[in-house]
Amino acid sequence: GIDSIPLLLSPSGPLANDLIEMGTVEYVSFAPVQTITCFTRTGKPLKVPFKKEHIMLESSISLLDKRRLMSFIESFREFDDASFDQMLAKSALSDDVVDLIKYGICFLKSAEDNLPDLKLREKIEKYFKSLPQPFLYPLHGSSEICQALVRTSAVHGAVQLLNQRDHVSQFEYEGKPIDVQAMDVVKCDVYDQKCAHACLVNQVSLFGESGVRMYVFAPNDTFKSTLFILQLDESTLCLKSPGFLIHFWSYQISIEELKARLDELFNDIGIVEKLTFETVDCNLDFDY
Repeated sequence: GIDSIPLLLSPSGPLANDLIEMGTVEYVSFAPVQTITCFTRTGKPLKVPFKKEHIMLESSISLLDKRRLMSFIESFREFDDASFDQMLAKSALSDDVVDLIKYGICFLKSAEDNLPDLKLREKIEKYFKSLPQPFLYPLHGSSEICQALVRTSAVHGAVQLLNQRDHVSQFEYEGKPIDVQAMDVVKCDVYDQKCAHACLVNQVSLFGESGVRMYVFAPNDTFKSTLFILQLDESTLCLKSPGFLIHFWSYQISIEELKARLDELFNDIGIVEKLTFETVDCNLDFDY
C-alpha cells in the first residue's frame, strides 16, 4: 500500500528519543532526507545547509550573504533581547536568505504564522542540533513505527487488542477481579492543525533528483501558505516498481486551493499533462 500520511522524524525530536528509549529502533529502519530545497518568494531555489560547508558551496547565495548567514548561525543565541524579526534585521540578510531561514529551517506554515520568538529560536536550535541529518523517513512507510511499537511491546509480554475500543477486559489484582475499559485514541496536540494533502505516484521526478528529497515553497502574493513537498523513490521500499511517490501539503487552506497552487507549480516547471491526485484533509506535521 501507499503511505498516505508520511511522517518525518527529527533525530533529536521527541518521537525519535522515545523510540530509542523503548528499544524500538531495533525493529524499524530509516532513510535520511538527502536534501531540502527552499524556493524563495522570488522563485530562487536555495539548498538548506546540512553543514556549514554547504553554505559556502551554495552558488545562488552571494559571498556577502554567505558570511552574514554564517555569522547569524553562530551568534543567533546571543540576541537575548531582540525579537526574531529584529535578529534577522540586525543580520542584514537578503530577502531570499531570510526566506531560507523562515521556511527552509523554521518551516513556518504561512506568511502569517506568528510563532513566539522563543519557539522560533527553539526551531533553529533543534534544526542545527539534528544535523547532519535533519529528518528521517521510515523505510516501508510510516506504519512501520506502529508495527515496531507492537513488536517491542510483544517482546515484553503485552497483549494487543485490535478494534476493541468498547471492550471490557477482566484482570485480577490483589486477589480481586477488576474490569478495565479499553481507552479511546488520545489525540496529540502536535497534529492538531489541519492541512490539505495531495499524493501523486509518477514515473518521473519533479525536479530531476532521485532518493528522499524535500522541497519547500515560500508563500507568494497569490498563495499565503507554505507548500511542502516530500518526494520518495523506490529506495524507501514504499513502491513496488521504479517511480516516485510525491506528497504535497499546505496548512490553513482547502483542497481546492492546494490544487490551484499545484497547477501553478506544474506550469512553472513545464509539466503540461494532466496529473491525477489522491487528496484529503488530514492532520500532518513534523516531529520537530
